[in-house]
This record gives sequence, C-alpha cells and structure tokens, in this order.
Amino acid sequence: KSKAIFMNRGNVADSFAVPGEIDERVAVEAIKFTRKATSDKYPEVRMGAAVFAGLAAPMLIRIVSSSAAQRGGAGKDGDASPLAWLEEVTQVALRNIDDESAGVATAWAVTLARCLCASAEHGQSVRDAQSE
Repeated sequence: KSKAIFMNRGNVADSFAVPGEIDERVAVEAIKFTRKATSDKYPEVRMGAAVFAGLAAPMLIRIVSSSAAQRGGAGKDGDASPLAWLEEVTQVALRNIDDESAGVATAWAVTLARCLCASAEHGQSVRDAQSE
C-alpha cells in the first residue's frame, strides 16, 4: 500500500492526516469505546473520550484501492469510503459538542476541528494526486 499520494509534499511533518496507520479492528474498537464513553456520568471519562477521539482522528482515514472501491467494498463492513471512520468520529463530536461540562465541550470542539482538518487535508491530497 503506497502512502505516496498523502505525503506528496516531501516532508511527513507537513502532513496532519496519517492515512492507513490504524488497523481496521483497532479503529472499530476505538469508535465503539468513544461512543460508549460519551454517555458516562463522569466528565473526566467524557473528557478522556474526547481527547482520545481527537488523537485518533488523523489515523482514521483508510487507504482504499481503486479496485476495492469498484467492487463496492474495502473490508468486512463493505464501505469503500476512506473517510467512513473519520465521519463516524465527526458525528460523535458534533453530538457531544454541547456537553454540560465546559471543559468536555471544549475538548469535543478540538476533536471536531481535528476531524475537519484531517478530512480537508485528505481531500486536498486526493485532488493533488489526480492533477499530477
């Protein structure tokens, strides 16, 4: 799996998104954990979920080959979108951005920003790769 289209600027430090760096099973469990922790009654747990989701967000972009996308599936879930996992975390962040705890709400806002930045960078790298 080549990550060249995502690192086309030559310097890895310039890249916010880190596509393909997380195993499918780990990503699915991370999303489940995040969803479950958001309903906890303690703000410290909800804060931990928000911080964890924010750190995981740039790694939740899948590398999907064009042949897998044409077949209609990339994995067990049959969803060929490289941003499917990132979209799930983005939705969780949107649902929890109005948390009763100001600190938790701020952490979800940061997570949402990281999700949007990773998504935007992925879109730009795909456009750059198509124009070459």
